[in-house]
Amino acid sequence: VHGDATVQTVFQVAHYRLHNFIAPTDEACTTRAFFHGRLEVIRSGTWEAFEFAKALDNQSTDAATKWRLLEAATKKQSALAREARAGQGCDRHLLGLKSMAAAAGIQHPFLTDPLLSRSSAWRLSTSNLSSPLIKHFNFGAVIPEGYGIGYSLLPECSRFQFTSFKSSSTTDMEALADCVLKTLKEITELHWQR
Repeated sequence: VHGDATVQTVFQVAHYRLHNFIAPTDEACTTRAFFHGRLEVIRSGTWEAFEFAKALDNQSTDAATKWRLLEAATKKQSALAREARAGQGCDRHLLGLKSMAAAAGIQHPFLTDPLLSRSSAWRLSTSNLSSPLIKHFNFGAVIPEGYGIGYSLLPECSRFQFTSFKSSSTTDMEALADCVLKTLKEITELHWQR
């Protein structure tokens, strides 16, 4: 399984364990292959991550099944990352539609749909900056009910830094960090059990 895709799945499991739902997630993805390319969003809160999160805490699910569900979640995450890097993500297109509609004074039910708003309220705002030259890297929470996670995946170690709003009564940054560590350990054990 791919490192970044696994870590994104771990974030979903940790959030699910704390809040009992998969988080709308923004993983920053570069589109620098395109002229003036900047960023696209990889939406990591997938059905596959949800299925794995449920199975991981289900004592009646065997290790081989859990591993298959992890593979499915990371495969989906990797596919979404490839699509986003290729300019096939949905968020920049949606931003363009919203901006053009606003400039033209157009109101459309799709662009004001509550589901679209909720799915873009990033409970997890994440970014991977893996470079041996960078010792500390962080990413900020973008909504009061959310978390920011900056992380680096290096051959010798992985670094995670978490943020949340102090004023939020719904987030617990330390508990999220503990859940991430616990889930990483469980996946390591799962690897050897399968």
